[in-house]
Amino acid sequence: MKAKKRFTDFFIKRAVGKLAKVSGKRKRCFRSLQDARDIVVFYEAKDSEQVEPGLNALRALQKNVHPCVYSAGQENARGFPIPEIANRINALRADILIDLTGGDCYPMKYLLLQHPSRFKAGIKTDGKDLYDFSISATGREELPYLFEQIIFYLQTIRSK
Repeated sequence: MKAKKRFTDFFIKRAVGKLAKVSGKRKRCFRSLQDARDIVVFYEAKDSEQVEPGLNALRALQKNVHPCVYSAGQENARGFPIPEIANRINALRADILIDLTGGDCYPMKYLLLQHPSRFKAGIKTDGKDLYDFSISATGREELPYLFEQIIFYLQTIRSK
């Protein structure tokens, strides 16, 4: 099974790398949390309990929160997200897209890089910065704390 996983990761990792190179050319538009209405949040199913308080905090601020949860089995044999899922996620309106997935969750990184949101935030873990705004993680921080920090900075920073 591990050999199959590594083989599968090869294709999706390569596609993510190619998308990351061209993503720097996309139109960007900083949004403060105050300016945003629709927020898409990517996270893994195993982290649902840790992410829920942050989602509730965003809802308490009267934001339309669209959680996108990754669980194994939502990809094809080459590791790419199933097209129906990709189409539904890309159709979501997002003033801000927040990515809380781990660095090795390539299907979600692929979806992140394809999504038309003009402002993307996330946790920088593996040296690659795929975001317009990122929080660096050393591995010691807990996910709820990092999500809380992203929300804090998006509230604090004002756009012109």
